[in-house]
Amino acid sequence: MGGGGGFMETNSFGTRLGELFGTVAWLWVFHRFSQDGAVLLGYQHPWEHGDHGHDHGTSHAKPSLSREEVAQSWENFSMKSVVPGEDDDEEENDNDEDEAEE
Repeated sequence: MGGGGGFMETNSFGTRLGELFGTVAWLWVFHRFSQDGAVLLGYQHPWEHGDHGHDHGTSHAKPSLSREEVAQSWENFSMKSVVPGEDDDEEENDNDEDEAEE
């Protein structure tokens, strides 16, 4: 009954069809990486890569940034996005609940 280790057999058409779909999938992955690779690797913000193939009246063209400029841009973003004390809303919520009860 069991056996194990045996692979399901298929005809040559199924094998070729599987190879075709596997190839298409990998080509799609490589195409998307060519489009968004800089974002994936952290060299660019997701909202800053503007060359997406269509024109809607505004120019997204930005000069290429060096690695140092990209690193500085990320550092600036990090410093602006994390402000100590701003993420602690417990006191504000407690005050709101007290005012609502009165």
